[in-house]
Amino acid sequence: MEEGNAAAKESGKPIFVNFTGYNCVNCRYMEGSVFPHADIRPLFDKVVPVELYTDRDDEENRRNAKLREELTKQATNPVYVMMTADGEVVDILSGSTPGEGPFKEWFDKAYQTASEAKS
Repeated sequence: MEEGNAAAKESGKPIFVNFTGYNCVNCRYMEGSVFPHADIRPLFDKVVPVELYTDRDDEENRRNAKLREELTKQATNPVYVMMTADGEVVDILSGSTPGEGPFKEWFDKAYQTASEAKS
């Protein structure tokens, strides 16, 4: 997360955090079918994407899971967070596999909010 924060501050781009898991079926669906979609893939160029795994029994995954719960009050994956370049949470999408249309709608709105917050 530290690298993402530094890149966001340098670029001025919002941060998109993907809290994911190795064994998360819904995560695999979103990352394999929704994120690569022609309408979705270009969205990630507008943000600093950060992918944090939470389901392995090691220090990094435990730290990521704790951060997910602190930021989102969620204990399950997938959870997506849009943050300003300064690390302020502006919107959260959790507990679903919304498909391309709803994901894009959420992303666009959250991105707009994050971009306006830096002004």
